Amino acid sequence: VDDEPEFLAYVKASLQTEGHEVFAVTSASEASKLLHHRRFDLIVADLRLPSASGLDVLAEARKTDPLSVGIVVTGHSSIDTALEALREGAYDYLAKPCPPDALAAAARRGIEHYRLKQALIQKTQQLEKLEAQLHDRSTLLQNVSHELKNPLSVVFGYSSFLLNHAEACKPEDVRKSVQSIHNNAERLGHLRTKLGAQLEHG
Repeated sequence: VDDEPEFLAYVKASLQTEGHEVFAVTSASEASKLLHHRRFDLIVADLRLPSASGLDVLAEARKTDPLSVGIVVTGHSSIDTALEALREGAYDYLAKPCPPDALAAAARRGIEHYRLKQALIQKTQQLEKLEAQLHDRSTLLQNVSHELKNPLSVVFGYSSFLLNHAEACKPEDVRKSVQSIHNNAERLGHLRTKLGAQLEHG
């Protein structure tokens, strides 16, 4: 974005030579229209524009894509304007006239910075997803562990009783004990199937 047509054409040609797709506009209002229709990895904007500043354009770009990287160029360079640009979130600052190699290098750094931020966010989202899955599985295992305690206790209790007192028990008591062991073993089987299915889909 630059209100000087000759410099705008120079920037466009320089960046296209580097293989970048370039959209060139001469005002903040034109830039705003573009930003409402698409995202841009990199914004190169003149600090001083007739109706706004390049920093306003960068702020508008970040509404569409918070990762957008901004490079500010100006013909009135000073430490104060450089600090102002950096404070407002510009990634880099170039003084006019900037040679093609400096412009190309700044664009490469800016786009690499954009891609690194994008990769970092993707990795963070993946880690958050894995953390949520681990939490869900931990909760599942805790619940299943709790559900297993009762049938295991029943099976262990009745089996121990039969091993030690079967000869002294009435046939009806033995039958009830065996039935209880069978019922709880069946319940354990259902819990095992439930756990396997949930782990497979979790």
